[in-house]
Amino acid sequence: MTSSRSAPPAGILGVDRTPHDQRVCYDPGVGAQPSARRVSVPHALAFCLALLLAARLSSIWPQLPERMASHFGPSGRPDAWMPRASFIVTLLGAGVGTSALLLLMSPLLRRLPPSMINLPHREYWLAEERRAESMRRLSQNLAWLGFCTAAFMAFVAELTLEANLAHSALDNRLFIAGLLAYALAIFVLMIALFRAFRVPDA
Repeated sequence: MTSSRSAPPAGILGVDRTPHDQRVCYDPGVGAQPSARRVSVPHALAFCLALLLAARLSSIWPQLPERMASHFGPSGRPDAWMPRASFIVTLLGAGVGTSALLLLMSPLLRRLPPSMINLPHREYWLAEERRAESMRRLSQNLAWLGFCTAAFMAFVAELTLEANLAHSALDNRLFIAGLLAYALAIFVLMIALFRAFRVPDA
């Protein structure tokens, strides 16, 4: 007896030969939901970084001075001070707040209308058949930006804490090196974004 079942599409058991611009991508926000959502690498790294920073602060809290240098001039010498508790709250609020904003924005992109998304060749990439995959790529890029920002803020926090522990100037050479590394990371992410969203050749 001949089975009435049709052969599965080539994209399931073999290579998907559908042209790139005709593929319909799965949108996790529409239809059936996957059994479990995977945590992205940048989100996991940012979480580990937050744990490390919390452990660092708890270990050195008794050693920190009651009056902490909160701002450093061009020479690295402190020129403003704050109470210890206020300094830590400000430090965490600025660093964690900025990083969390970028990290949490990535899963919210799917809820934004196309008119609010600034993307190269927006009309092409946000067409219905490509929107889900475009949102996934854009969310991933934004999540990596959030992690890089969190890493830079944690680096600056460590330099500031070390300067306060040693009652010395901020190490400007390390600060500039970290700033350049952060700028390079942003540049690489921007290049990756434009490469991912260039219109493929016909």
